[in-house]
Amino acid sequence: MNSFRWKNALQLDAEARKDVRIAVVFAAIAIAFYLPGINWGLPAGDRAGMIRPWGVDELGPMGPLAETYNVLTRAELGNPQYPMFHYFVIVTFYAPYLLYVLLTGGFVHPSGAYPFGFADPVTAIQTLTRIARGVSVLAGAGTVVLAYFVGKSLWDRMTGCVAATLVMASYSMSYYSRMSNTDVPAMFWMGVVLLLLVTTFREGLTRRRAVGLGIFAALAIATKDQNVGVLLFYVPAIVWAHLRQPAKEGAATLGARLAPLLVGGVVSGALYAVASGLLLWPAKFFSHLHFIRYGSMKLRSYFHYDLTLNGLAGLFQELGTYLVESTGWLALLAALIGMALCWRRERWKLLLLLEIPSLLLIVVLPVRYLAIRFLIPWVFLLACFAARGFVAGLRSERRVIRVAAAVALVAACAGLVARDADVVYLFWNDPRYAAAEWLQRNVPPGSRIECFINLNNHPAENLMPRLPRGVTLESIKSLPQARWVMTSDPNDFDYRFFAAPRIYNGMLDGSLGYEPVASFRTRSLFEHPSLELQINPRIRVFARREGRAPSGQAAESKDDGNRR
Repeated sequence: MNSFRWKNALQLDAEARKDVRIAVVFAAIAIAFYLPGINWGLPAGDRAGMIRPWGVDELGPMGPLAETYNVLTRAELGNPQYPMFHYFVIVTFYAPYLLYVLLTGGFVHPSGAYPFGFADPVTAIQTLTRIARGVSVLAGAGTVVLAYFVGKSLWDRMTGCVAATLVMASYSMSYYSRMSNTDVPAMFWMGVVLLLLVTTFREGLTRRRAVGLGIFAALAIATKDQNVGVLLFYVPAIVWAHLRQPAKEGAATLGARLAPLLVGGVVSGALYAVASGLLLWPAKFFSHLHFIRYGSMKLRSYFHYDLTLNGLAGLFQELGTYLVESTGWLALLAALIGMALCWRRERWKLLLLLEIPSLLLIVVLPVRYLAIRFLIPWVFLLACFAARGFVAGLRSERRVIRVAAAVALVAACAGLVARDADVVYLFWNDPRYAAAEWLQRNVPPGSRIECFINLNNHPAENLMPRLPRGVTLESIKSLPQARWVMTSDPNDFDYRFFAAPRIYNGMLDGSLGYEPVASFRTRSLFEHPSLELQINPRIRVFARREGRAPSGQAAESKDDGNRR
């Protein structure tokens, strides 16, 4: 009997080693897949007000340092947008670089104002941005590995490999794995929760699993509040799955049955209180709660859809568009097939789909607003069920189905990779680079450029080309007055920002006394409507007619013909 046990143990070890090798390969491929484009839109870093990257809502470069300093010193409440945990994570990755700069004399007298104590602020700010984005690259690679283990745990190793591939190539994952937003790191912690849920639904809840679920659920929510909506419907499912399991010997009483649930809840609450910053500085945490309850509701993008049948139809149409962009039609169809197969044979696995109505009812419908990053948890889950559908086709007894499944899988992955390659191309050829060069050549120091963006709410460096030294950017108060006006439509053209259509159209048709002198946009293989505020904006520069048209206009017109 002892030899039999040793043999089984060795077999299990061999299987585990194979899983580790596969996981390492997927992690390496994912890192190589996500790293290109990480330098997109780095802050200029050469003056105050030029320290933000182009990505919307990125935490790096200075946010993690500022918010951690605020919590530790209680200097000021700071930015209330997010809980604290991911700030802490990024600062941990910052620490080796900051120590190196400190020891080499490049970081003296740290302060909260530019240049923040850096002897070379340009290098430091850009390096910190890369590190903050690198954390997301690692989290993205970890999420891909978790997709492999979730798929394998639900079905088998081949399904896990397909799931990991689909998650890695998905449109929203590939973009946000390069940004220092909270979304992909939050998905990493959520991926661990999903992996533990699979075992819990299949085998029941032990005290150890309850503690694990509590830990990683707390970290997911302390990274991004939205995960409350993702996780909430899982709670009654966990209770149901636990109580329906036969009681173990010595655990027949109700108190003993409830003990794992209570332990997991206590651990989760205690860890969240620390990771979110609640215990470190309650006032800052409550300012965050006030922001997500009231302050965020003032954003013009919220409540875009009315609470009517037509409004909800528009919301669900946008939701469907984002899902198709993220996963592709073929993967969505395969996911439906995978769900149908589970309904026939493995219904308990459909419990994982509870996050779909949960997120919809708790996050999306109350604000009636969508961003493609909100749906990353759905994309992860749908990729796992799509893998089930594809693999079932590949294993069909009918040759025609096997061939069709193989072609569909290759086409689905190729389509996602092509879209990602197009995004990377746009990163490398962002029209704001060409616009910045044009401004450097044509707009003299001391000039004032006006734009439609409310710069109090949306700093220019988030959206606009880098300005030459000595050139300032101001918001248009009512009608444009400056010699130069610069736009970055569709940002300046829709409800999110502040240009009345009649004013914008007056700029285009010349009725306001301006003429277009330069326009920049890069030709690409795909349109990217869900990321239109982030990548490839059409930058237009207008000049008042009474002024002399800038030199080099003809050359720029030719260049614009190449860029569209």
